[in-house]
Amino acid sequence: MRFGRGLVAAACAAAALAHEGPARAVDPAQAQLAEALFSEARTLMASKRYTEACPKLAESQRLDPSMGTLLNLAVCHEEDGKLATAAAEYREVIAIATRENRADRRVLAEARLKALEASVPKLAVSPSARVQELEGVAVTLDGLELRAPAWGVASPVDPGAHLVTVSAANHASWTTTVPIQRGETRNVEIDLPEPLAAPPGTWPAAAPPPRALPPPMPEAGGATKHNPVHTVLLVSSLAGYAGAVAFGLMTLAANKRASDGCLADRGYCFTEDGRDAAASRNTYAWLSTISIAVAVGSSIGLLVVPVRVSTTAKAPPATRLGIGLGAVSLAGTF
Repeated sequence: MRFGRGLVAAACAAAALAHEGPARAVDPAQAQLAEALFSEARTLMASKRYTEACPKLAESQRLDPSMGTLLNLAVCHEEDGKLATAAAEYREVIAIATRENRADRRVLAEARLKALEASVPKLAVSPSARVQELEGVAVTLDGLELRAPAWGVASPVDPGAHLVTVSAANHASWTTTVPIQRGETRNVEIDLPEPLAAPPGTWPAAAPPPRALPPPMPEAGGATKHNPVHTVLLVSSLAGYAGAVAFGLMTLAANKRASDGCLADRGYCFTEDGRDAAASRNTYAWLSTISIAVAVGSSIGLLVVPVRVSTTAKAPPATRLGIGLGAVSLAGTF
């Protein structure tokens, strides 16, 4: 289905990959995009721009898988320095070519893999014996979880820096970066530091300031009585509100009578009754205001004064009178 997609990198230009095997059911638009990506990637590879070419080949392979595209992707990764990735892709090409009876592809992939294998670096991650005995141990290599069977096993990796992390219950995580070069085999032994302890002589952390304690309550069984001040305030509060209402109504009534016999804007009244009503109106208004003030003040006092007080009498101060030669002394607690 794809003619011309079988050409691998410049080192394999003699191998023409013109036949792709049986056609696959792929969406036409998807296949066209895969073909465009493949063509652009081949152009970039010809210019030795492998870092740009490899992602395009990978996307082309995802859209329309092909043994020829996979072989080109393996070559691209090999030229870009990702040796372990390329070796895995060559092995996949060999498996597909063997299954599809494509001896030319298999021979080509085997030859490149044989030349590459000695250069693929290997990295083993080995937790210490103490770490292996901890609870909840978790080890990762470049984000890949390494369970106990994989500890100490040298695995192919691409050259470059690799991130190793290890953690365990009640321990802080430990992370390190391991650089590895082409053809190198490394075994990284990892450990976790002991839980941190306060150094000798360290003062303990300052205790928080004590909370303010509420006032002491009367002892159980102690006698109490109703506070008379509270009673006075309650009565004056009720009386003040009642007086404010009563004098307010009287003010309104007097104001009605005064308005019928007086000029509001000049303060002049035509009749004696109107003058008396005007005077009464002012008096009632003042009385209403005073009643409101008394009621409000008494209400505030009710919020402060306790309802009941203790009847336990305080002991009188102890005093002692001393008489000596030429002196008189008075001692005691006041």
